Amino acid sequence: MESSTDEEKTNTERKPYRELIGSLIYLANATRPDLAFAASALSRFCTNPEEAHWKLAKRVLRYLQRTIDYGITYTKDCEKMRAYVDSDWAGDVEDRRSCSGNVIILANGPISWELKKQKSVALSTMEAEYVALSEVCKEIVYLRCLLKHIAHFEYCVTNATEVHCDNQSAIELNKNHAFHRRSKHIDIRYHYSREIRDRSEINIKYLPTDKMIADILTKSLTKAKHEKCIKMLSLK
Repeated sequence: MESSTDEEKTNTERKPYRELIGSLIYLANATRPDLAFAASALSRFCTNPEEAHWKLAKRVLRYLQRTIDYGITYTKDCEKMRAYVDSDWAGDVEDRRSCSGNVIILANGPISWELKKQKSVALSTMEAEYVALSEVCKEIVYLRCLLKHIAHFEYCVTNATEVHCDNQSAIELNKNHAFHRRSKHIDIRYHYSREIRDRSEINIKYLPTDKMIADILTKSLTKAKHEKCIKMLSLK
């Protein structure tokens, strides 16, 4: 990305960049998970936005204009709750920290989604995905406790919640309690997913990347993959 001239920076400072990004983040958190990645990426430049960032923000607005009627659709069939988890390894080019993304589906629509920067640098894609697993497990435990006390939803949590992950090494690490060279440095709190699995509250399954819904939270996607994820999220 080319640097802005002094004149362009001055012009950008006069524009409501921070207000726009704040509005995008609000929408992304409320009803539009498809905006989460763009809003998060653009928010990194709120302190010193350049003309290029303003142009990208306006591009998101044009996308919103085309999809202004989009909303989350739920069905009467309350299937068992299921979750999808993903990460972008070393996605931040400045501090090289990764982001965890997860989506939890119930009644064929998302009831929870999150894009969160990880607290420490992951040394591999396996580690980044493993940390992301611990994050989604915390939300799953909360939702399972909540649904137990809501009429007609109790049966949704009678069995283990399926968690879909596209990293087989992270899944294997969750199942293997033995420490080895590649994982001995991982902080204890990130092994929380093992405890939840041992309590039979989750069942982690491998899902190919091309079917991973959570990719829409952590990556810049092609038009075809973006539209596919929107369809899987029941956004229409």
